[in-house]
Amino acid sequence: MTSSNCRFELVNAGRLGRKSGRGFFDYTEGAEPPAPSTAVARQGAHRPEGRPGEDAEIDGVAIRTTDGRRAVDVASELGRPVILTDLVEKASRRVAFTVSPGVPEAALDGFLAWLGDSGMVATRLPDWPGLVLMRTVAMLANEGFEAVLHGVADESGINDAMRFGVNYPHGPMAWARRIGLARILRVLDTLHALTGDPRYRASLGLRIAAVP
Repeated sequence: MTSSNCRFELVNAGRLGRKSGRGFFDYTEGAEPPAPSTAVARQGAHRPEGRPGEDAEIDGVAIRTTDGRRAVDVASELGRPVILTDLVEKASRRVAFTVSPGVPEAALDGFLAWLGDSGMVATRLPDWPGLVLMRTVAMLANEGFEAVLHGVADESGINDAMRFGVNYPHGPMAWARRIGLARILRVLDTLHALTGDPRYRASLGLRIAAVP
């Protein structure tokens, strides 16, 4: 895939969603969408403490939000199975997740019921580093900070352009600041170290902005 000023993976690949037939999913005729793992509150299913998007535990399984690593790597560090969630957004009813080997079905049932109690539906993904939303927000914010660094626009202008021009729920840099710039930087550094892909190389502008 070639790199451009935007370098947004799906756009560069011509995967523009339904209007092009492909986006994150394949919309061409006859294509089967990925089947979501729908949260169902089973009778007596044990739920974790806390709220989705926070660190939690269930039956010896750690529930964490992605930091760019794969679930199998987080599990190796913690010494126990892991369920990794994507970035959890209050405005969204769907959250992606992945699991490391060794997660019991009972723990997975309780995790899905926990999300269901919060009105969320879960989609299980392969063990992709950074999953989808976290990786995308990190890349968008990184591009924004790079643009500011080179004087293309100021931060407010970039945020407004993405909100009002592309209908994003938040400007990418404001979104990153809400998540935490240090956290966004950690995700990008982890993805770059894991993949070697230059698209994940953190901008100097982001590194400067992330300094307390």
